[in-house]
Amino acid sequence: MVTNALEHAAAPRRVRVVLDVADLRIEVEDGSPDEPLTPGVSRFGAFRGRGLALVEALARWGTIRRAAGKTVWATLAVA
Repeated sequence: MVTNALEHAAAPRRVRVVLDVADLRIEVEDGSPDEPLTPGVSRFGAFRGRGLALVEALARWGTIRRAAGKTVWATLAVA
């Protein structure tokens, strides 16, 4: 998710990691209003685009729209 923010989105970018009793939540904020990329698809060719597919296979994830960008988040169970 961080790589996607660096390669495809505008600054500013921030990473937040929150661990509680049951879940690990990772949030990546960026300044781009664009939707996140489609898991398994990359404009950089066939050997790219697997990052969000891996996130999707391991975690729940989604996007929160912000006034000046978005937050892409993923939650993994730790228990």
